[in-house]
Amino acid sequence: MKEEREKANYWLIKQLGGEKKYEHIRDKMLLQCAFTQKPQTSKVVEYTSNEGNRWICFEYAMFYPESLASHSMPYATCYYETASSLGMFLVGFEQTDKYEKMISVTIFTPHFFQRLSERLGITGSTREILVKFVKMTSSFTISPLPDDGSGQERVAIRFPGGVGLGIRREGKENIFEIRTVLTDEQQSNSQTKKTERVRALGDLMQFEPTIIRTMRGILNKDSVVKQQSEMDKLGLLGDEVYQRNLKDVQNMMYYTFKAIGVIQPDDLESFYKYIMESEEPIFHFMERCRDQYDNNITILELIKLAKEIAARLGVRKFKWRDFTYQLILKYYNVNKEEIPQYIDEITSYINNKK
Repeated sequence: MKEEREKANYWLIKQLGGEKKYEHIRDKMLLQCAFTQKPQTSKVVEYTSNEGNRWICFEYAMFYPESLASHSMPYATCYYETASSLGMFLVGFEQTDKYEKMISVTIFTPHFFQRLSERLGITGSTREILVKFVKMTSSFTISPLPDDGSGQERVAIRFPGGVGLGIRREGKENIFEIRTVLTDEQQSNSQTKKTERVRALGDLMQFEPTIIRTMRGILNKDSVVKQQSEMDKLGLLGDEVYQRNLKDVQNMMYYTFKAIGVIQPDDLESFYKYIMESEEPIFHFMERCRDQYDNNITILELIKLAKEIAARLGVRKFKWRDFTYQLILKYYNVNKEEIPQYIDEITSYINNKK
C-alpha cells in the first residue's frame, strides 16, 4: 500500500503537468484557499496499480483560521467497487512534514458507505463520494471502545457530526475495519456514553500540519503580527512598527486598486495576479523606508509604488489621479470636497519636479 500510494502521488503530479506545473497549481490553490477561506481541490486523477488496485488522487488545500494560513498536500486513496456500493483503504501516516512513516491501514467497508449515504446524505458518483468523504475526514483519531465481552476489540473514529464503528482485525495491530456510521443524533444514551471518549478526543486531536502549528505559535506571540494573513510574510518578522506599516501598505494598495477597478471584486484570477505582481514592489518599498529610518510614508511615495505595481499588471494608462482620490478618501482625514484641491497640488508638484 505504501509503495502504491507513492506511485499514485507521482502519477497525480504527472497528470497535472509535471513538477513545475504542479507547483504552480498548488500555489494557486493556496492563494484561493486563503482568499476564500474554504477548501480547494484540484482535478481528480485515477491511477490503477500493476496489482489492479484503483486509486483516486487529488491535491487538497485547507484553511486554518487560527493561523490565518492554508496548507496543501496530495491525497491518494485506494478504493474498490461492489455491485451496490464501494469500499476504501485509507493509509495512515505519522504526522511528520513528509508523511513518510506508514503506521496503519483503515478499511471502510461497502456497508459503511451505504450507511454514510443514508445517514449523512453523502451522495454522488464514485469520485464525488470519495472526495467528499476524504474532505470530511482528512484526519481522524481511532479509539478503542469499552470491552463488551465479545472477545473482539471494538473501535470508533470521529468525524464531523458522527462516529464510525468497527473493529481492530485480530492479530493485525494496525489494521482497522470500519463497518457502519452513526450521527451524533442517532446514538442512544448507552451509545453516546460508549463513544464519549472518541468524540472528545477526536474533537481535540484535529489534524494540523507542523508548519501550520509552528506558524500559529509565532503569530500568537504578537497581536500585531497575528493579523498578517499571508504565509510567506512570516519570514519578514521584525519590529512592531515595520510590521504595522507593512500591513497598512498592503491593505492600502489592495483596496485602492480594487476601488478603481484594476482588481475585480471576487475575481480570483485578478486577485492571484495582483498578489504575484505586487509582493516584490511592496517588499522593496518597505525595505527602502526602513533603511532610511522613515516610517512616515507620504502620498507621493504611495503613488509611485502604485504606478510600479500597475505597470507590472500591464495597465497601459494607469489613472493615478483616480487612485489618489480613492486613497485619500479611504485612508486620510480629508473632507471629500477638499480632495480635488489636494490632487491638483500633487499634480502640480509632480509636473514641476519633472
